[in-house]
Amino acid sequence: MYVCGRVVSVLCRQFTFGLQDQLHQPASSVIIRYASKKPKGKPLQPRKPTFVAQINFALPELFESGFKRFEDYKKKYLSVVIPTEFAQDPELAKWSQFCRKRFSTSLSNWQRELLMRADFPLQIDQDELIWMENIHQLNSFIATHGHLDLASHPSLRTKKSFVTWFQMLPKLFDLFLLPIKRVDQLAQIGFDLFASSLTHHTNRENYVIQSEALCKLNPEQREVKQFEIMLAQLHKWIDTYRTSHVPRSVFDNTLLGEFVAHMRHLKKVKKIPKWQQDRLDELNFMWKVPKSVENVYMNAHLARKYFVEHGEPVPVPYLHTDPELIRVSAHMARQIELLKKGKLGPAKLKLFQAGGGLILIQNDRKALKLWREAITVSDKIGKKTATADEMKQLQVFAKIAKQKHELQQEAKEERKKPVLIPMKSSLARVPRGENPNLQQRKIKIQVKNVKKQPQHNPKATI
Repeated sequence: MYVCGRVVSVLCRQFTFGLQDQLHQPASSVIIRYASKKPKGKPLQPRKPTFVAQINFALPELFESGFKRFEDYKKKYLSVVIPTEFAQDPELAKWSQFCRKRFSTSLSNWQRELLMRADFPLQIDQDELIWMENIHQLNSFIATHGHLDLASHPSLRTKKSFVTWFQMLPKLFDLFLLPIKRVDQLAQIGFDLFASSLTHHTNRENYVIQSEALCKLNPEQREVKQFEIMLAQLHKWIDTYRTSHVPRSVFDNTLLGEFVAHMRHLKKVKKIPKWQQDRLDELNFMWKVPKSVENVYMNAHLARKYFVEHGEPVPVPYLHTDPELIRVSAHMARQIELLKKGKLGPAKLKLFQAGGGLILIQNDRKALKLWREAITVSDKIGKKTATADEMKQLQVFAKIAKQKHELQQEAKEERKKPVLIPMKSSLARVPRGENPNLQQRKIKIQVKNVKKQPQHNPKATI
């Protein structure tokens, strides 16, 4: 009994001393010590402190100062939606998030009434939130750099979604797909679409009538109307370039490129409405585009962009260090070779012409003659006035290209198959021509077996 009582007293003393040591230590060291021990169940993760727990914006002084900043924000940006990460005023973003989350629990009656009169949003539309995030990003870019040339700025190469959004704005404005409220929001930060050289509308009253007529439609009618507008744009593209493929990042019609990519995505996930698929099938829409074909069209439109900006085609060969222009120059040289062989189709002929290809071959009489003949047939096919012989010639070229593509696909599939190396006993089951190395081994083994067979000796039989 004495020994047991002694052991218990020693253990109690060690526990109390250990607890006193922990009490004298800072809290962080104690937490780190216990957090370093691996728990039996799921690992413990400390809760992240939020600004709601740190600042009580329901206090009258903090609430009133935040409400004044909210009124200023509303006048400046013509919107009541404040992004969660608002770099110009982080405290205002925290205030709006606090009021939204604690509207019914922490705010008093007079604060709630004040917010409701100011149209404070208790639920935010995701589309409106993304729009305001892009608006603030564009505002900060204009304030920092003083211009709107986003595509050539190196700091925005990683923000492709923001650059694509900006490139779609003029086209949305020209098609009356941009509400007048958003047009005014862009004008507030220094991007006036009515005065921009990128757009065609200058009459505000006419634009308001057209855009409001579209906004008054119900969601289903609006979807049909927007699809018809984009389908008309695709029809113009096909008439111009003889193809329904539009690169997603094409420089002069990013909106149409996004529309085409969206339609392909809907078809892939099997969510496209049947009536939309039927309308696109009437235009011979390309639902699947191989990577090699996509690269060809992308280089062709980059050559067209260079020709539009500089007034001359990409030099062949290109002697500078820009890898993109080197690739485009090699593409134009390849198109000249195919033209001389008579293997350029209608779409590639049109893109070759749009990229300034005629200037590159102006001193080559043979290439010019071949181009005139090919473009004449292409125009007749576009107008549906081509003769039977011309259509037959084009079908032969299309058939050759299709057979070449099928052979390339078969070769890729053969390369993907795993190569099995069978033993000698199973060599006889390997089909001929499948693996030349195995065939050579099979032949060598057969030759060895022939040499080892005993030759017939007539004297031995006598």
